[in-house]
Amino acid sequence: MDVTVSESNIGEARERFAGFAELAADAPLQEAYAALDDLMRKLAKDEVSYYVYEEWMEAAFYNMHSPTRSAPLFDHIAARIESDGIMKDMLDRVALLRRYNSLNLEGQQCTLPQLFTPDGTPAEVSGPATVLVVDQTCRTCISALGALASEGGRHLAICASNGDIPSAPGWEYFRAQALSDIFDTAALPFWFAIDASGTVTVPYSPIPQQKFATPQ
Repeated sequence: MDVTVSESNIGEARERFAGFAELAADAPLQEAYAALDDLMRKLAKDEVSYYVYEEWMEAAFYNMHSPTRSAPLFDHIAARIESDGIMKDMLDRVALLRRYNSLNLEGQQCTLPQLFTPDGTPAEVSGPATVLVVDQTCRTCISALGALASEGGRHLAICASNGDIPSAPGWEYFRAQALSDIFDTAALPFWFAIDASGTVTVPYSPIPQQKFATPQ
């Protein structure tokens, strides 16, 4: 695959990569890793193309809304970016995304920031539970409270801003310290689920659009 990106071929190059991402996401992991390694060896010869493809790979394999999202593939890519050292100005950001990408995967023990009830009391959470992370100043986030009302277990909402605590019934509300150490708040709102042992049964997931009620 030709990986050179220029103003004249960027649309065609993006389409080629989209097809590559679909194949990689469907392939056995070792085959996908080998294909990504080959791609990045080629990209290392052209710094401009390397930066462009990094954005595409992040969108394809890290973005929560991507149909080809894959935590193992993004971790492999992030490790290569760190070892290649080409994007020296972006390594801190890539490392942070890699950390977000590695937490609260299906089958892991749930990792949460320190939580507090709205009155400031330190709080512990337990499952089974549906956990929603919201910015309560965002209309979409508030709508998500209604969208997930039918999910199972306790309903726990972790609030990301200093706005008023929502009033939607059926939810237990918490504030958090160091929220951005655990969650990529740029992706809010999103949810995940844990069982009685605190094991993640549903990893970070967007709320399906058809579930959203019209904000009041």
